[in-house]
This record gives sequence, structure tokens and C-alpha cells, in this order.
Amino acid sequence: MRLGLGLGLGALAGSSGAAWGVALGGWAAVLALGPPATVGRHHRTRDDTGTRAVFTGMAFVVLAVLQHQDLVLAHRVLDGPDAGAFAAVSAIGGLVAFATATLPLVLLPKARRDDHGGLPVALGLALSVAAGAVAVGVVAAPVLVDVVVGPRYADVAPLVPYYMGAMGALGVGRVMAAHRCGRGEARAVLAVAVAVAATQAIAILGFARTPGAVIAASAVPLVAGAAVLALPVTSLAGGWDVAVARVRRAVADPDAGLLVGLMIVALLVRLATERSLWVDEAISVRQARMPFGEMLADLRATDVHPPLHFAVLWASVRVLGVAEWAVRLPSVLSGVALVPVIYGAGRELFDRRTARVAALLAVPAPFLVWYSQEARMYSLFMLVGVAGVWAQVVALRRGSRAAFGAWGVASAALLWTQWFAVLPLLVQQFVAIVHFVRCRLDGDLSVAIVRRWLGSVMLTGLLVLPLLPYLSEQLAAYGQRGAGLELPGAAGTDASSVAEGLSIYAALANGLWAIVGYHHDGVMVRLGALWPLAMLGCLLLLGRRLRASTHLVLGVAFVPAVLLFLIAHSKRDLFELRYFVLTAPLILLLVARAATCVARTPRALAAVVAALVGLSSIALVDQQVNGTNPRLYDFRGAMAAVEQTAGPGDVVAHAPDYLEGVLHYYSPDMTTAEVAEVDPDEVDGQIYVVVTERFISAATSGPLGDELARLEQARGRPERIERPNVVVWRFS
Repeated sequence: MRLGLGLGLGALAGSSGAAWGVALGGWAAVLALGPPATVGRHHRTRDDTGTRAVFTGMAFVVLAVLQHQDLVLAHRVLDGPDAGAFAAVSAIGGLVAFATATLPLVLLPKARRDDHGGLPVALGLALSVAAGAVAVGVVAAPVLVDVVVGPRYADVAPLVPYYMGAMGALGVGRVMAAHRCGRGEARAVLAVAVAVAATQAIAILGFARTPGAVIAASAVPLVAGAAVLALPVTSLAGGWDVAVARVRRAVADPDAGLLVGLMIVALLVRLATERSLWVDEAISVRQARMPFGEMLADLRATDVHPPLHFAVLWASVRVLGVAEWAVRLPSVLSGVALVPVIYGAGRELFDRRTARVAALLAVPAPFLVWYSQEARMYSLFMLVGVAGVWAQVVALRRGSRAAFGAWGVASAALLWTQWFAVLPLLVQQFVAIVHFVRCRLDGDLSVAIVRRWLGSVMLTGLLVLPLLPYLSEQLAAYGQRGAGLELPGAAGTDASSVAEGLSIYAALANGLWAIVGYHHDGVMVRLGALWPLAMLGCLLLLGRRLRASTHLVLGVAFVPAVLLFLIAHSKRDLFELRYFVLTAPLILLLVARAATCVARTPRALAAVVAALVGLSSIALVDQQVNGTNPRLYDFRGAMAAVEQTAGPGDVVAHAPDYLEGVLHYYSPDMTTAEVAEVDPDEVDGQIYVVVTERFISAATSGPLGDELARLEQARGRPERIERPNVVVWRFS
């Protein structure tokens, strides 16, 4: 079919006609290979096999479109040189798609006969090809480019591993599509393929303006589609019915009204903030305003975090703008969603009473509220982390395919959010292995559950695979920046520095932050001195047998903190609560469990919960409005004071250098420069020096003092303007 139509139309219309002929030949093959009609005595009928064949053919046609659609659309949105660069990358990535093309053809008849033996082989081969291609791309991309497309396109070598990973995801998706189609789920596969194709087209046409952005817009839908097709559920077609049934059960649950009310209160609490952006938030906003490809390149070169939250913020900025509430909205929504997720995890881990108490405590929890109001990834990390613990418990207890799939997806999302996620994930996998060993010793180990667990681990690996080149480039860039790299300090660490260097007081301070939030350093030191009372409180729990679920929560909450505490003896700034932020919501679950264990009667429990909520609310108010909070940086107020007296020709100098982003956010029209670059003889107007003293280290305080003395000698004694944790000197 393809040769006949292709050669015929090629002779008439050249290469375009040949291409149309090949495409029409594929459609003709779909029609020709349909099963023959079954003829009865009185009428002609066709069984369901014909319909399944048509939908299977349509699904694979859409998958074929996905292999080439990005190239066609890239020529639509890119100029000549960039379009050629993407075509070069596409030619190399196409090798991966070609290598996996025959696997689904071998698998399809086996799936049709309910023979599942071919799936592990085909899937393993597809994953091996994808992983091998990415590895080759990382190691030898320049050589590949030179061999396949020539030295003219040497500059595209860094993009090759990403596109190879995307084509590997397409290969995995085709294998799973064949398996699903053979089991009678061709309509669902077609729906997924169409959704992926539409998402990819919209992303490329709407947002991609560089080869890197086209690759990102192409790769993300492909990886997501392969993950959906690989979900370990019995039937994709029945997934909607299952989801609807679960929603109905959730609505009918007696606690549904309580959760809705708590979510509304949580939303109002998290929206009630007047604090300005601080340095890290402004850096995130600056990156999110870049084109997508440029943002990823900047993250690889200057940042140390995975791209998931930045991608969410990038989309939010284009829809809502860059107002403070807009850039913080993703974190706010994650913080609100954390309330029902904590409830669900508490109910599965312990019981309904504990779940209610945990959800109540999550609403005013100062630490959770603080990071729900920050345009960074920590709120999303807590949400996904608690959801992953919840899914793990359901998976190990019930063996649900859906739960194992959710656990795998949550684990991958956690790594896409923050690299330190590897620590709690290792703890979770260790707990799973211990669980299986105990089941084996008790003679109650299910081979099916172990297979589903391995499938969950493979799913996580598949979803994390595209991150490996990104991580490799970030590590290389971090190494090039070297030991002299200066990053924003962990503000508010005075309370953890009672002793010289890293000490137990650092652990106490971080634990207190997780429970009561951020307050004046003097308050935190005094609270830390009450640790003997905490020890006495722990005595109340002695003699109580801890459940396996409690061990899981304790391990995930505290083992990463202990590991970072040990690592931080060689790099002090790594021991900071933001890097094991999942500890905070898990501590809430443990506090809720302790409350329900100690308070036996409803009245006693109500009194304990009221006291806990009251204390949290008081701590929340102090955290939000007390200007001595070491984490509160009023750059908005400082720049407003500057603009009141500023005029044409004035300059805003800053120290350290990374304050430029937040100053530009609040005063985009002001001229900014580092203090050392300002020559008072060349500035016609006033000179404002903006400093946040908590970011000034012992190594930089001396040079800064010299620069201020230089400006004072030229301009006279400056006026000092103070806002929380921000100082402005105005030299007339």
C-alpha cells in the first residue's frame, strides 16, 4: 500500500506527493487489515473486533503523528537557524524512536491472546533503549551530532539527551499502548494519545520560541502520556468510573463538611499576608519571566533545584502576571490542599480521630502557613511528600495497583521538586523492604504485591529519567562556581548558633521552627531551653507500643534531618529546615496521634485540641506581624521609602549582589548597581545603599564597611532608614 501510493504520487508531485502517499498508505492498510464481516443466514454482522482494530489503528496513527509533530510545529514558531538546529536534534532523537518501533508490533498479538509474558520483555527493552540513549547523549552528544548531522550543528549537543529521553518516553508509550489495545482498551489509548498530541501542539505554538523550549514543550506531554499508559490499573477505560465512585463516597463521608470548612479557613489564613517578597522569591520570579528554554538554561547554570515548581510558576506568571499574590498563588493552593491530604494520611495511618485533629492543627500551623505564602517550592514539596506517604501505606496494606502507581508518581514528583527528596524516598523504600521481609518471615508475602512495588519503583525511575541530564549540568555548573559561591544565608539561624559551629542547639531550633514557626531569636533561644520539659512529655508515651505506621512517620520525618545534620558538619548551611521540610507536616501527624492517645475522653481531647490550636494561632499571629521575625524582609517598605525622596539620576547600590532581583521587582525604573561599582563623582543624584545585614558574612562585612566609608568621605554622613531586616543609607 505505502510503496504503491508513495511511488505513484511521488512520480506525479515529487517529494510532497511521496510523503502524502506514504501517509495515505498507512490509512489504507488500517482499512484493508480489518477483519472480514461475519455473514449470518439473514443478515450481515460485524463483531467488536473490527471496531477495536479501527481504534487501535487510529491510536497508532496519532502516536506516529507525535513522533513528527514537534518538528513540523518547530518550523512554524522558530526562525531559520533555530528551526535547523531543532531539526538536527530531531534527526538524532529519531534514532531512539526507530529503535523502539518494532517492540509494540511484537507485543500486540500476545496482548490480544491475554499472554502477558511479552510485556516485561518489551517494556524492559524500551526502558533500556531510553536509558542507554540518554546516557550516550550525556557522554557523547558532540560525537553524535558530528556523525549524524555534521559539525555545523555542534551547538545543539547539550539539547540531545533531553530529546532522546522524550523519544524514549514515546517508545515506552507505544509499548504500553499496544498492551492496552490488545486488552480491548483502544478507545482509552486513543483518548490519551489525542490529549498528549493536543497538549504538545498547544505548548509549542503558545509558548516555545527557542529550540530548548520546543524540546521541553514536546518532552513533558510525552513523558506524562507514557506515565498514564503505564499506570498499574486494571483498565484505563474503567478508571473514570472508579474515580467517580470514589468522589461520591468522599462527598458522602461525614467529615466532608468539616474538611471543606477547614479548607476555606486555611485559604483565608494563607491569603492574609502583607509581607513583601524576599530574595529567593524575587529570583524565582525573575526566572519565571524568561522564555521557557532560557529559564531552564538559567536554572541549570545558576540554581540548585529541579524545575517542577519553576515550570508551575512560569505558567502562573503568564496567566496571572507577577503581582505578589499571583506568584504566591501556586504555593497558597498547595498549602490549602495539604489540609485534606493530611487528613487522609492521618486516617489511613492511624484513625479518624487522629485525622480530624491533624487537619485542625494544619490550618493555623505557623510553619505550614509561612511557606504557603512564599513563591518557592516548599509548600508543593510538603503536599506531594505527605501524599506519597499516604499512598505508600495504602499500597502496602491493600496491595492496590492504583496506590502503587500513585506512590510512584508522588515519589517522582518529589524529586522533580527538590533534590533532597532522595533522603525521605530512601527511608520509604527501606520501610517497604522491611515490611516485605517481615511478611516473608510470617509466610504471608504476596508475590503480586512485590511485583507491583517493583513496578512502582520502575515508574518513578521512568519519570525521573529526563532529570538526569539536568542534574548533571547543575552539578557541573555548581562545581565550576566553586567554594567561593555566595548564596542567601539561612535567615534566622542565630537561634541555632548558641554554640560555635553545628551543635544540638541547631537541631532544637529547626525542630522548634517546624512546630511554632519563626520568631525573634531571643524567643527561640528561650524556647529551646525548655527541652527538658519536652523530655518529660516523652515519658508519657513510654510503655506504649508504636504501630508500624508510626515507625514510618518517625523515620520519614527525622532520618533525613539526622543525615543532613551529619553531612552539615562539613557544609554547615545544608542543615536547614527548608531542606527537610517534610518533617513539619509529619510532626503535626505525630502531635495529633499523641493527643488522641493521651486524651481518652471526648472532653479531654477537645480541651487538648483547643489548647494546641490556640497556641498555634498565637504563634501564627506573632510570626506574621512581629517585625523582629528574622525571616521577615521588608524590601517593599524599603524601596517605597527610597522612592519618596528619589529623583532623576539617583542610583540604588546594594550588597550583596543578589539583592538586585528583589530591588528591581519593587523599583523597576531605578538604576541599580553593586556598591563597589558606584563612583560618587559620576553620579549626579543621590546614592542609596540597600543592605540586609543577615546576608553579610564575616568575609564580606569588612569590604562593605570600606565601601560605605568611601561614599561617606565623598558625600558626607548618610541618613539611615530601617525596615525589618533591611537597612538603607541615603547619601545626598
